[in-house]
Amino acid sequence: MKKNILIVLVIISLFSLYLFSNKTYTAYESEVDDDVTVDIADWKILIDDQNIATATRDINLSNIVWDSEHTDNDKVAPGSKGTVRINIDPTGTEVAIKYHITYTDHTMDPNCILTVTSIYLENDELQKDSINSYSGIITLDEMKDTQVLVINVEWVNDENSDEADSQIGSNGAEPNYLNLEFEAEQYRGE
Repeated sequence: MKKNILIVLVIISLFSLYLFSNKTYTAYESEVDDDVTVDIADWKILIDDQNIATATRDINLSNIVWDSEHTDNDKVAPGSKGTVRINIDPTGTEVAIKYHITYTDHTMDPNCILTVTSIYLENDELQKDSINSYSGIITLDEMKDTQVLVINVEWVNDENSDEADSQIGSNGAEPNYLNLEFEAEQYRGE
């Protein structure tokens, strides 16, 4: 009788083990002792030798070359025309970038002195997004070259601005020539 009870208990135990093993889930965990490192692509875009990722002040546009027949060299007055050349250096970047350029000139803000007459890249295309906004893409193949953004400007001689122009000419007011905003992001083919 003891033997029968023992056999019945073994059969019930095996049957229970079979039923419970079909209803359980097993999770496996593995440990890796090696350090995993990922090489992150560099992001360093220079605009006129200033890193846009770490710049804490406005980008300085001190490279306006003036073309005026009625002022001394390197001087400016109403009626003057000039060219701004801005170097966009992506050579320190290891990802393709998409950038946006937005400007505010005299036609949008009367406090700005200059009016933009044209804007383009010297050796590449620039997409016009709106009246004062442009965009471009620098692919991985183009990362080895600096691009030059050319902005042609004019200080329009407007009789309605004579008082403000006189204040600037007599150093009574600080001139606000032109506002330019440059934004860049990683280009992912979208």
